[in-house]
Amino acid sequence: MTTTLEKPAAPERGALPGARILHRVLWLLVVAVAGGFVYSHALLASDGGGLGGVDSDGHYLDAAGNPTTTAPEQITAVMHANPAIDVLLGVIVFTALILVLRIARDDGTATRILTVAMIVVATVAGCAIIAGYTWFLATPLDYWTAPGPHYTGFPFASVTVTTQPMPTP
Repeated sequence: MTTTLEKPAAPERGALPGARILHRVLWLLVVAVAGGFVYSHALLASDGGGLGGVDSDGHYLDAAGNPTTTAPEQITAVMHANPAIDVLLGVIVFTALILVLRIARDDGTATRILTVAMIVVATVAGCAIIAGYTWFLATPLDYWTAPGPHYTGFPFASVTVTTQPMPTP
């Protein structure tokens, strides 16, 4: 007596248990990585200038145009992405996954949680770019030389400020 074994038919794509959720998790990860990449590479700007100058005789002038013996300062401010936003995007992804594991009772609920997380990740990355540029462009250059506290665009952006005397004319 011979018996034949039949190979089971391959399931259709997406018919596997949990395939919809895994697909949504994959897209959440893609959106988070893309959002972090765009944020990190789009948020770069610089501003620079001097607070004074040189007159026609080669003497230094201060910011008000008065002659001075000391070289006026030159300021360079460079804005760049803050790693705190990338960490925040990761926290959003992990929170969404934990919520799916703890709260979701069916595929629909899990899909909604992951979809909301994708929207939140994209919104945070986009708003961080807009807030960082708005803050940086609204800050006057002489702000960095004034005494007192200097509030940066944290957590939206980080700024590196360099001050140095004007080179000899």
